[in-house]
Amino acid sequence: MRQSVLLLVTALLILLAMGAGCVSQTLFDETAYVDNDYEVHYSFEVIDTPVNLQISLETDGNPVDLIVLDEENFNIFDDGISSGIFKNFRAIGSNPFIIQTTETYSLTNKGTYYIVIENTDFLPNGADAGQGVKYSITITAS
Repeated sequence: MRQSVLLLVTALLILLAMGAGCVSQTLFDETAYVDNDYEVHYSFEVIDTPVNLQISLETDGNPVDLIVLDEENFNIFDDGISSGIFKNFRAIGSNPFIIQTTETYSLTNKGTYYIVIENTDFLPNGADAGQGVKYSITITAS
């Protein structure tokens, strides 16, 4: 059975219109650690769409998996992690074996979204560093 660290940090996503465009807002900006055989996730609420989400992630040189999920699919993923039984889920974005990346996603539906940093052998063809991984993440929305 897999354990998961629930770093459930909730941010209310409010986009402020300035003239003809939107302001970029930093939702999360931190350096943290994900233990071996654990996952860490960040959640936020989209209340106005569309939202352009940018995720910049850099690790200490060990790979992790980066997954972006809506609430329904996060619950499927989380249930699978908790039970140790893989269940098919539909990711908005999924990138295995990340050491450094900057990715952008367009979120077109209102609701709760999750960014998952996964450091287990749970995902088929996913990264498994075999040790804890230090990472820096910045998540912005506009």
